[in-house]
Amino acid sequence: MIAELVKELKACPQARVSITGHTDDTVADAAGIELSARQAKAVADAFIRQGVSADRVTSSGAGATEPIAGNDTEAGRAQNRRVEITVS
Repeated sequence: MIAELVKELKACPQARVSITGHTDDTVADAAGIELSARQAKAVADAFIRQGVSADRVTSSGAGATEPIAGNDTEAGRAQNRRVEITVS
């Protein structure tokens, strides 16, 4: 998936990529922010290693602040543990 996005980004040099990491609510707030930021940075680094200019890539961690599912089941928590990639 990253390789395909890199190909598209190289073809569209004005495009930027924003990467946001997310956790479930089983991680304490500060630790969740830190963990999700590290996960997002790892994905950002993959884009950069594959040739996307670092000034076109941003990353951040949201921790458990933006769930897409309930945290009351393992399935919901699994959905909340994610990295979102936005190209603009």
